[in-house]
Amino acid sequence: MIKSEKYAIYIAGITSACAYFMLAHFIERTTFFSLLAYFSICFAGYYFLRNISFKVALTFGIAFRILFFVAIPALSQDFYRFIWDGRLLALGGNPFLDTPNQILSQTHIYDAHFLVAKMGDLSANNFSNYPPLNQAIFGITAWLSRDSLLLNVILFRIIIILADVGNFFFLRKILSYLKKPTHFANLYFLNPLVIVELTGNLHFEGVMMFFFALALYLLICKKYYSLSALMMACSILIKLLPLLLLPFILRKIGFKASIKYYSLCILISILSFAFFYDPLLIQHYTKTVGLWFGKFEFNASIYYLFREVGFWITGYNIIGILGKLLPVSVLAFMGYLSLKKGETQNPQFITYMLISLSAYFFVSTTVHPWYLITLLFLNVFVNFRYIWIWSYTVILSYFAYSNPDFKESPWLLFIEYLPVYYLFIQAIPQYSLPFQTTFFLKKK
Repeated sequence: MIKSEKYAIYIAGITSACAYFMLAHFIERTTFFSLLAYFSICFAGYYFLRNISFKVALTFGIAFRILFFVAIPALSQDFYRFIWDGRLLALGGNPFLDTPNQILSQTHIYDAHFLVAKMGDLSANNFSNYPPLNQAIFGITAWLSRDSLLLNVILFRIIIILADVGNFFFLRKILSYLKKPTHFANLYFLNPLVIVELTGNLHFEGVMMFFFALALYLLICKKYYSLSALMMACSILIKLLPLLLLPFILRKIGFKASIKYYSLCILISILSFAFFYDPLLIQHYTKTVGLWFGKFEFNASIYYLFREVGFWITGYNIIGILGKLLPVSVLAFMGYLSLKKGETQNPQFITYMLISLSAYFFVSTTVHPWYLITLLFLNVFVNFRYIWIWSYTVILSYFAYSNPDFKESPWLLFIEYLPVYYLFIQAIPQYSLPFQTTFFLKKK
């Protein structure tokens, strides 16, 4: 490395660290333009840091995350619901049976009124949708924190940081096995969206991806299918999203082995929910999950276009129809790809995962920024440009929080998605050769 490149790396690292510090301690989600400015600085630094060595990447990645260590998240209020569920569980309650508002007047949860006010009406009026393993983390951290909000946040953050370090290591191991440059893992570990939304805002997609990474490693590198299925089940029991990727296991290991794989995943999932069993459990949980398909709308793209056509034809919002019809059409597309004859090598089946999940988000009614974490992880192996660009432009969705009525800007949605769709359309013809896309990384 020449001296000028070395100086550029340290300048980028220090500048990024200052921007992350501001995001951690001084920026609210209502101050959109300040948020955009500091996030842009972080992303510019990310561009200069993307090819650095393992030790330097690990040092910078951990350092950036440590800057958030004692900060109370200001860009998301979801963690208040995590703490509520954890404290309820620690007291012997069941987070799936009652909404926070239903038991607010009779609960012994410490700071109950404060937590409910902070989590917002949307969360306070609905049942918990976080699966059992995620609930276990909430409960253990609540018990350990002894009603301290800050300690609870720090414990969440420790778990999330450790999971992301684990993701970094397993990404490198899988890349090495595939004989691909291991520094591609930097694109996940140093991505500002990953750092801000996981370590900063305490979303557990990184923990979900840790179990997914372990499952993928055991599946591809070790061929320990049963152990991989156990890890995949753990990933699903943090967040349900990996369920959408299960069909592609069939493509990788064949019909007979996949039946055993799926059966083990389902069995573990059912047993984990058994700990929370109640006659109302299924009804409440499916009702809550259904909100993402029939009620919630945020940062959508294709769905918004269809919704406008629906308004023009019917005169009312047809989310109840589109919210179910569009995802089902994508699920059918996923099924087709998982059964499609052709190459079953590792790059190919991972690429199908990425394209299918992208299509799912394109037609979804709700696309929060942290939803893209799974795409960023998978794209380490594929390196499509539209994912890296989307991890930056998705920050424009925070504009809605700067308005009292959370109104989104059609123009900013257009700016966010235009380069994403343009690059996606460019990428699709070469999806069978995913490692030929070298837009963002230098070969070593």
